[in-house]
Amino acid sequence: MPLLCALIVGGLFGTSQAQAGGFMVPTTNTAGWGRAMAGGSLFPNDPSAAFNNPAAMAFIDKRIAQLTVNYADIDIKYNGDAYDYQGNP
Repeated sequence: MPLLCALIVGGLFGTSQAQAGGFMVPTTNTAGWGRAMAGGSLFPNDPSAAFNNPAAMAFIDKRIAQLTVNYADIDIKYNGDAYDYQGNP
């Protein structure tokens, strides 16, 4: 019991601040791209039904998971001046 309390207190106070930012390409999968996202979640056991067509979730008959990883290697370098709409720096 003391170990459990120590783990809980350590978990609550020993964590750092987390901030979220994101870059998301709004595509479910490549099949969706091919259909131009028309008819999403028409395939059986499609986990994207939770977002695209919640009624289709009634037809999911097994455990499924979907993972999306987005990577953007963005390197922006700016060299110059910035002005507002009135020409002021």
